[in-house]
Amino acid sequence: MKRIIIRLIIFILLCFLLDRAIGTIGAYFYSHARSGYTRHNYYIGHLMQEEIIILGSSRAARHYNPTIISDSTGSSCYNCGIDGMGIIHDFGKLQMIKARYMPKMIVMDITASFTLEQNDNSKYITYLKLDYTQQPIKQIISDLFPTERWKMFCQSYKYNSQWLKMVNDNIASTPPIPTNGYDPMYGVLPYDIVAPYIPEKKIIIDSVKLKYLQQTIETFHTLTQLVFIISPQYKAPNSENYSILKRLCAEYDIPLLDFYAAPISQEKELWADVSHMNKNGAEKYSAIIAGKLKQIISDSEKHSRIHQ
Repeated sequence: MKRIIIRLIIFILLCFLLDRAIGTIGAYFYSHARSGYTRHNYYIGHLMQEEIIILGSSRAARHYNPTIISDSTGSSCYNCGIDGMGIIHDFGKLQMIKARYMPKMIVMDITASFTLEQNDNSKYITYLKLDYTQQPIKQIISDLFPTERWKMFCQSYKYNSQWLKMVNDNIASTPPIPTNGYDPMYGVLPYDIVAPYIPEKKIIIDSVKLKYLQQTIETFHTLTQLVFIISPQYKAPNSENYSILKRLCAEYDIPLLDFYAAPISQEKELWADVSHMNKNGAEKYSAIIAGKLKQIISDSEKHSRIHQ
């Protein structure tokens, strides 16, 4: 019996040491990635110092060219868009950024399904788990999924499903994501549609996402220039599903640029698929947005001078 207990203790100790070793290797791969989403994600949370930052999903990553925005506004710009991410992920990243510096302007590209609509919220902590040692991230994950705190005692757990990506991003010499985060799409939509590809049904608002949207507004609208944008959707009929966002922006006097059903959404040659513009469309759109942001910055500076 004594021998069994000793073997069990040795086995548990070996598992503990192995877990710590795997966690240490994972942390190294995360912080030393040379390219890809691993580098992109680490840069946003730990290294970024740009004056204008853009957050959102793949629609943010594909639709905003930071070079065009920088040339127009005279301010450095980085595109933080990550496929499939929304307000929960973005709030966590903003809290990490806030601990290091405060950007001159935060631009948030809002997609209803990732920021307003009720669905599975577990996917939005995928990249946040990599930074679980950061206190704001711990709070968000514990708030959403209380049992995750126990899983996080396992150092290797946070890197689940990330290993192949992290290893590749440490080996690859050519970054698939450019240094400014912009990730354009190419080609032209190979078919056309008469009506929206998905009927614009009324969405069910997720109270959890709404809480984090409100926290984002309340935390940052007095610290910097916060701007919300609804980027174009191919042949979208209207932006009624964003009515709650419009109400919040009006309540807090935050600029909201609604391009969801703008004329550019009707130009088929500017679209790679029904949700994402191609490079030509993104650069045409970025030039429009750059002018809008430049005006917002100018108006804000005038307002500040008046109240000095």
